[in-house]
Amino acid sequence: MSVNQGAREALVKGKASLLSSGVIKVEGDFQTKDVVSIIDSEGRELARGLINFGKRETEELIQHAGQNKSGRLQVLVTRNNIVLRSGNNEDSK
Repeated sequence: MSVNQGAREALVKGKASLLSSGVIKVEGDFQTKDVVSIIDSEGRELARGLINFGKRETEELIQHAGQNKSGRLQVLVTRNNIVLRSGNNEDSK
């Protein structure tokens, strides 16, 4: 799953969860609670995490991010379920 620069920074610097608005591309097949790779816009794996949704549901959430009636974004991978790869600190680009 590829993320935009804002999501990358939030994950690395802010120790944040991965929200639906930060994902730009979904690849591969996965089910709820599978481990997924989180890739930056340059194709580097920056983390892995347990996804809260299956692929189809994740794609729908990404497609409709920001259109949620409640105004809340969906958490795809919670912070407690993310492991950053070594070498991905706040100074990495």
